[in-house]
Amino acid sequence: MNELREKDVGITEFVGKTCGFNGIIKLRFQDFLVNEISTNGKVVHLTTFDPPKALEVAVDETCSTDAISKEDRLLLDLLAENNDSQDPVLIKADCDKAQRTEIHKAIKQLYPKLESSTTDDNAGNKVIKVVKTRSGQKRQNQRRSGKRTYCKFVLHKQNIATANAVGMITSKLGMKHSKVFQYAGNKDKQGITVQEITSSLPYERLAFLTKQQGKLAVGNFTLDAQPLCLGDLSGNYFALIVRNIQNVDEKDISVAMKSFEEQGFINYFGMQRFGATSIPTYEIGKSFLNKNWEEAVDQILSSLHTRLDDDTLTCIKNWREEGQADKLLERLDKKHSLERSLLRGISKFGPTQLTQALTFLPRNTRTMYLHSYQSLVWNKVASKRIKEYGLKPVVGDLVLLDPTDRINEIQDEDAEPPSKKHKFVSDVKVKVLTADDLSLYDITDVVLPLPGCQITYPVYETKNYYDTILKEDEIENTSFDHRVKEYRLPGAYRKLIAKPGMVEWSVVRYDDLEQPLLVSDIERMEGITEPEGKEGHFRALRIKFCLKTSCYATMALREVLKQDMTTTDQIALSDQHKVEVRKHLAQNKNREDQET
Repeated sequence: MNELREKDVGITEFVGKTCGFNGIIKLRFQDFLVNEISTNGKVVHLTTFDPPKALEVAVDETCSTDAISKEDRLLLDLLAENNDSQDPVLIKADCDKAQRTEIHKAIKQLYPKLESSTTDDNAGNKVIKVVKTRSGQKRQNQRRSGKRTYCKFVLHKQNIATANAVGMITSKLGMKHSKVFQYAGNKDKQGITVQEITSSLPYERLAFLTKQQGKLAVGNFTLDAQPLCLGDLSGNYFALIVRNIQNVDEKDISVAMKSFEEQGFINYFGMQRFGATSIPTYEIGKSFLNKNWEEAVDQILSSLHTRLDDDTLTCIKNWREEGQADKLLERLDKKHSLERSLLRGISKFGPTQLTQALTFLPRNTRTMYLHSYQSLVWNKVASKRIKEYGLKPVVGDLVLLDPTDRINEIQDEDAEPPSKKHKFVSDVKVKVLTADDLSLYDITDVVLPLPGCQITYPVYETKNYYDTILKEDEIENTSFDHRVKEYRLPGAYRKLIAKPGMVEWSVVRYDDLEQPLLVSDIERMEGITEPEGKEGHFRALRIKFCLKTSCYATMALREVLKQDMTTTDQIALSDQHKVEVRKHLAQNKNREDQET
């Protein structure tokens, strides 16, 4: 199959009617900067490598520190300060229970690194035994009391995905699992991105990570009472460079940017949602929904066809035969990790029990196939809705009854919502618009559902777009209520139109691709300022804006440029421009040589 183009995944319409122009995004990874926006609306930046300020210890106003005698206080001071001392301090407690409680409270407040318990001495008298808190016991006590603190820090990474960056940190710590780290969302590999991370590890364990180490830099340490959950962000702030803009004057760019800021863009799922292998991920999703497991296996293994020798390709073709999966495992190297996982499942369960064999694939990969198909349907419906009815609410459209609802698009019913701010689709109420409602809503209020078994569909006069598309794909509506629980898709709601915020833009010039046109947080800390870009042979659009969660920056840029953002087109434009830049630099050098 040829590379997917936007029209293949339902991306066909635009909001504005402005003229388009060519441009190149992500020509350098330094041309694509992303800063997370936290739930309080602040853009996350890396600004310091200083250690965290200690949390203020909550003082119990009912506690009297006079409950401990001066003599006992001296002994407790020695125990708390002396790292070598392991001997407990015994405080006489031949008093009533209320007085002993006061002593325990005073110790807890004055000596957070010590713990106390009431016991009997050898003579049978009540004493309070005070010892140093072991780190493991301390963590257990914090869990029980609900007072556990987390180390929060800012991760600045370049050209590496969040999951891989966290993996690198885990490795540097000598740990095998990265579950001690939590983050609100995965940031793309290509570009420079900044986001918050929390960890149950103390700052002392993480301190060596401060400052820049290769692709990573860590700083802005603070202490927090809560870990981050998936979805604990309000959006992302983008600073992007679109290089080599041509056949457009600045007046037309101004008109395009005004339209982008005021009208927004169609909230399409971007091309990265549909995979980069020979078989689009949504095709595998369709096979999952239709319970066609053999076809799903064929599709997953088909990605290997262009990279292997004839004998191995024969094994792939005959994977259904007994023992072929084991032969394939011997032939495939470790870089084919996904395919090897699947083959291990087939080897264990045999070629007839493929439902079980497919569970050897990572769960997020399997659900990604299903979500890819939902995204395809959403894109197609969005285009049909815009093309037929335009940019005003119409009878039959859906809006959220509570516009503040943040919907969990993960659709995982085995888990809690990623954050208390999110709701499952079964808890989200929508309204089907009538003629009387139209004046009360704007196109930015309209939502379209990702198909599922628990959502309400829009009701238009002429046709049901969803039924038409599902019928073309030979998918039944009942398929979303899958008999395999983890493949059951409740559905979700997504805004039809997304509007950017904090929009800024300027046209800048450059001669050399090595000339930076943006400044990262690390460079700001080094005192580097953003270049003005007033001189140069080539032009670029420097554009900054923020988007809410789950919106695609490439789809926002598509609205401005009015061009297909397919990777092949971008690579072709990039290669051509690199030649032009080299030629221009050579001409400049020749001119300088002649002048000297």
